[in-house]
Amino acid sequence: MSIFNSKLGIEAVSSILKDVHGSVRFIGILGSGMRPLAELLVRLGQSVSGWDRLLEQGTVKQIEGVTLAPCYAMRWQEVKLAVYSLAMDSEDAEITSAIAHGVPLVSRAELLGAVMSGFNRRISVSGSHGKSTTTALIEHILRECGSSPTAVSGATLTSGNSYAIGNTDIIVAEACEYKDSFLSLCPTHQIITSVELDHTDYFTSIEHIRLSFLAAAQRSRVAIINADDKVARSIADELEGSSATYTGKVITYGKADDADYRLSCVSSSCGTTYFRIESGRHVFDLSTSLIGEYNLYNITAAVVLCDLLLVPCDMIVAAVCSFMGIDRRATRIALIDGVPVFYDYAHHPTEIGAFISALKERYGTVSVIFKPHTYTRTMSLWKEFIVELSKSDFTIILDIYPARESPIEGVTSENLAKMIKNAHYSKDMDACRTALTYPCGAIALLGAGDMSRVVEDFRKIQ
Repeated sequence: MSIFNSKLGIEAVSSILKDVHGSVRFIGILGSGMRPLAELLVRLGQSVSGWDRLLEQGTVKQIEGVTLAPCYAMRWQEVKLAVYSLAMDSEDAEITSAIAHGVPLVSRAELLGAVMSGFNRRISVSGSHGKSTTTALIEHILRECGSSPTAVSGATLTSGNSYAIGNTDIIVAEACEYKDSFLSLCPTHQIITSVELDHTDYFTSIEHIRLSFLAAAQRSRVAIINADDKVARSIADELEGSSATYTGKVITYGKADDADYRLSCVSSSCGTTYFRIESGRHVFDLSTSLIGEYNLYNITAAVVLCDLLLVPCDMIVAAVCSFMGIDRRATRIALIDGVPVFYDYAHHPTEIGAFISALKERYGTVSVIFKPHTYTRTMSLWKEFIVELSKSDFTIILDIYPARESPIEGVTSENLAKMIKNAHYSKDMDACRTALTYPCGAIALLGAGDMSRVVEDFRKIQ
């Protein structure tokens, strides 16, 4: 049975964390959002234990400072709080054990909200796309400019970790919208990079997800919103038109003429993109080695936030130039017979299309190996996947990664491949090597879940 946020509340969770006795138990500790938060709690002085089904495979032996033990080996009377991932099932043995022993249960987002509440300036980075890169860039700029932010991300930061420990003044957190999780946070600044229909096992329509992002923005003092994203722009307009209910400030960014921070003068040369961001107060002339126009929007969001925090302009410009991106986002993993191979976490059609277009602009032709993520997303965005994957010159589609879901009749990678020109279904990951036989300028490995196996296979070829 699906599980949701507990609604225990920030004050209640914060009160529990102040108790010096007992540990915080992480159920599904190896989740992309769970492990960094567990490691952050250890660094903040909490006693932490946890378990994950993946630990039984032996790929992870230990996590520094964390006691790893399955639920049957736990002394539940010593646990003061149990934290779960929303990917879990409510009938999971760990969750039922916590309930049986009277241990308070909260979602990962609720715990993060309680941790955030102890900071003066709280930046929540949300969006259907781009939030991991934007989070990492904000942390990078602030750190390079002499600040010491605390940060929590679902991906790696430039340090190679998914978290950073700083002072109690600024925290930067990647905020996931799944099941309204980001409504458990308490931001002073809310960034919205984009809003599209996703997580269709929960969100039933674009209006459903739009209202969720609107509610997240309303919780902040400052809402920083992409003016070029149609749905995000509607949120900005609604906030600005509801002064009676929203008393915060709305800041927009993008190429739109009326954006508060305007992106312009884009040109490229020798793998570097040059562009300008102008506000009423400052002009930023910037350069980046990151691939794709979508990264210019991520950079602009980060620049806006750091400018509002009064970081000197010249320091922002230098820090943006030195930012080399993050792991699993347009990461070049190999060079095989002169052909670069990239891996990107892209698993939504818009992300896939944007990355293919960016590679084609630079390399001419592109072969793609894609692993769809969840049956509900594949079914709900079926037509969009066909359109975006058709931009590739040659495509291999692997079996759908189910995550928390059961199969849906007719929703298969084999059927999807039949709808796309020059696309082929592959059940055997070793067959991915056939992509090397197709003449192209670059190869893109796309998808989440266990796509890392394909990535490692290609790393071994060179």
